[in-house]
Amino acid sequence: MYLYKRYVFTTIIFITVFTLSSCSMHFAKKIVAKRIFPTLDLNNDKSITYVEFRTVTSKDQEDIEYAREEALKKGVTVDEYMRSEFDRADINKDGRIIFSEFLKSIDRD
Repeated sequence: MYLYKRYVFTTIIFITVFTLSSCSMHFAKKIVAKRIFPTLDLNNDKSITYVEFRTVTSKDQEDIEYAREEALKKGVTVDEYMRSEFDRADINKDGRIIFSEFLKSIDRD
């Protein structure tokens, strides 16, 4: 998922500053995921729906630009790209992304 990418730099700095030499990339991504997931879960039900996902991402200019660039590269519309990103993260295809799915989708990137 592209939302976490802008937090990766902050996490890398965090790891460097606190010299967590034993920290794995999975741990770093989990830290990032724990910061992002609550911002997407608008109703605090421990899952993210597509409506929540689009509501949050459509408010951030950097997210919009990133989605436009990626959609252009793939030859699809922004909406198609966003839906495909959501569907990729929704591993069990129930229309909701729970934290474990969110973390797995980040680990794949």
